[in-house]
Amino acid sequence: MKIMISAYQYLFEIENTLRSIVKEQMQQAWGPNWENISPLINKRPRRTFHSLHFHDLIAWYRVYPPLDSIFPQKLLTDMVSIIPIRNKIAHCRFLSSSEYKKLESVYYSFFNFLGNNSLDNYDKTANFVLTKDRPKG
Repeated sequence: MKIMISAYQYLFEIENTLRSIVKEQMQQAWGPNWENISPLINKRPRRTFHSLHFHDLIAWYRVYPPLDSIFPQKLLTDMVSIIPIRNKIAHCRFLSSSEYKKLESVYYSFFNFLGNNSLDNYDKTANFVLTKDRPKG
């Protein structure tokens, strides 16, 4: 049970930090009404920003400027690889040891990357911190 609690915390922090970075970067680039006025290169998503699923959110980092240059391709690929793990957590299914280790690895890679790379307004994601052992740069 403790593994599932920890897995949820990892997922929660990743997903909400991704969402916070999108919001901050898009507001910085396009202003407070960015959802309505930003000149996005693809058609608008069918969902509102706040209702995007994890896999939709990751896709934003591949196609929408200024997000498309934030993360390296490998990290985005690793994020995609945890979508099935995210789905198991969301549907209250237990993770295998290897799934948990994969999620944990992506979590630490994600926050190590953010800790070692400057993003404007990144500090505003700190309100999502649940675990005490988040990597320090």
